[in-house]
Amino acid sequence: MDLDERLRRCLDAPDAAWLATPLRLAAVLCPIVEHAGEDHLLFAVRPAAMRQHGGQVAFPGGMRDADEDPVATALRECHE
Repeated sequence: MDLDERLRRCLDAPDAAWLATPLRLAAVLCPIVEHAGEDHLLFAVRPAAMRQHGGQVAFPGGMRDADEDPVATALRECHE
């Protein structure tokens, strides 16, 4: 079973009680960058003054604009 199928089974599970809130139209990018011959994950530090999750370290991501697909959303949010 490949990763995509495993993730879909988890998300579709009838006992997915971890979904405590309704799903939102958003996307997150998990950027892997090479530096000095090694792979590294790239994180963003959210501004402390943000209304939600201020000061947290996170992957870049956010809410989808009306005309975007998830890939475009993740790329835009990473750029921002």
